[in-house]
Amino acid sequence: MSRSSLTLLLAIILIALVLLPSFGDAKKKKKNPRTPEEREKLIMERLPLLTEDKNTSHILKCQACKVSAIEMQARLSVVRLQRTNPLPEHEGVEILEAVCDNNMKNYGLLIDDDDYPTTAITSDPKAVSAKGAWVTRYLQGVCGDVFNDATNFVLDNFENNCEDTATERRCKTAPFVHALCVKNLKVCSEEEAPLKSPEDIEQEAKEAAAKAEGADQPADTSAKAEL
Repeated sequence: MSRSSLTLLLAIILIALVLLPSFGDAKKKKKNPRTPEEREKLIMERLPLLTEDKNTSHILKCQACKVSAIEMQARLSVVRLQRTNPLPEHEGVEILEAVCDNNMKNYGLLIDDDDYPTTAITSDPKAVSAKGAWVTRYLQGVCGDVFNDATNFVLDNFENNCEDTATERRCKTAPFVHALCVKNLKVCSEEEAPLKSPEDIEQEAKEAAAKAEGADQPADTSAKAEL
């Protein structure tokens, strides 16, 4: 390679190294071209569009029903654990009303990379989500529908699939959500709110394996009954 060719090659490499950071910066700027204020305004404008499409509206309502069911079961269970007798109906009604008025404010809709709100509902404070205003009104509305249409069902069935320990009550949420949102209110399909969650299925598999392992162990014959 001649000296002139080598000089030209080095010049091209030098130019490329200088321009690459600029290309990277341009790419980053293109990914998020809007200011936080512009993003917030755009997201607020797009939120009502979620209920205009029939399929999207159905998915969102199902998600809101599931969140309402989980919150209702959790709150009722906490109070019930502190009592020796069943909750009076009027107290249960007050708890459910408080769930719709207060707990739904903790949730928002996840926002995708293009600043479109999704049907995924989250209470994670670190997640990029739309909260308050339209979202809160919508979630409170669905929660209110659940309350109005299924108060007695919720109060009669929230303790199913719950186990008490010395310090807490553990409840499987999937069966209650399925019973309420699929069977009773028919807001969700079987696929959207299955009877068993992946966590339940995994736990049952572990319990079955432990039981099978215990059955393979030889019986302890050292203990003798006292007559």
